[in-house]
Amino acid sequence: RPLSDLLRPFLNKKIIMVIILSLLITPTNACPSCTGSPTIGSSNLTPLLTVAAFNASKGMATKGYERGLRIARDLAASQTNIGLLTETGTINQQLFNKLLQENNIRYRIYTPTGKAPKSGGGKVAILCSIDIADHIDDNQIAHTKDHRLLHLQIHAPASPTLHIACIYGDAQKNKKTNSQIRKYLQKTSQGNWIVGGDINDIYSTLDTDNPTREIDTKGLATFIQEETPLHDTFRLCHPEMEGYTFTQHPRENDNENDLNPAKSSRIDHLYVTSPTLDHISTMEASIDEEEIHVSTPTSDHKATFLQID
Repeated sequence: RPLSDLLRPFLNKKIIMVIILSLLITPTNACPSCTGSPTIGSSNLTPLLTVAAFNASKGMATKGYERGLRIARDLAASQTNIGLLTETGTINQQLFNKLLQENNIRYRIYTPTGKAPKSGGGKVAILCSIDIADHIDDNQIAHTKDHRLLHLQIHAPASPTLHIACIYGDAQKNKKTNSQIRKYLQKTSQGNWIVGGDINDIYSTLDTDNPTREIDTKGLATFIQEETPLHDTFRLCHPEMEGYTFTQHPRENDNENDLNPAKSSRIDHLYVTSPTLDHISTMEASIDEEEIHVSTPTSDHKATFLQID
């Protein structure tokens, strides 16, 4: 069945979404046509579901959750249904949901165990539009012990379950790195999954402009691509396109800035499983052309989007 049948019970109407770069593909991964490159705030696309992965970088609880509310407003302005957020900082789920309601921001936030651990701060959270959140069973929310993966299940009447997982990969390189994420992602071998977040890793030289960065063949990105049924949606839509979500700038006191320019990589990803692809009639994947900014920059990452129908 088309994905519209799978997801229509979640929504009362089609939602106008925002996407920056777009290519339409069929379930066979052919690219029949290309659209333009609208900027944030445009509304010329009408998919049924948009998912965004965004690294909040400096956390969301600053100044009484002011930064978190601004990020939620930015995602709402882009008509995002599901936001997979990483580096969120410690979030009191109950308090933040109350603030969302008081500010008329129609999202509900989910965090591991309701409140992120004090040690090390929060790592992941998921924002869902109210229409979708109404179909999430709180008793089925799961996460890894290290709080680097959060898993929700979306149920609609007479439709297969849609699994949503947000992951935050550890950039450290050792054989124990991301072991809990790797083990949990084995569950994606069955069912319809959308997985995304900050992987902190690259799979291809197309994913970086740093000529000295080597591909870690034992890294999380390689594991996901080669040992799970997950497909990189940006690379499905743009097989040869360079696109970066994170830029590492030289330190201000670095006297060798000319010799060490800013280096960019695509370390924020959105993946889907093959059964999910079978339900999709069209799909678009993109990277925001600009970093999301509010009164002060909210992150040194760019949001990446997946739009499906």
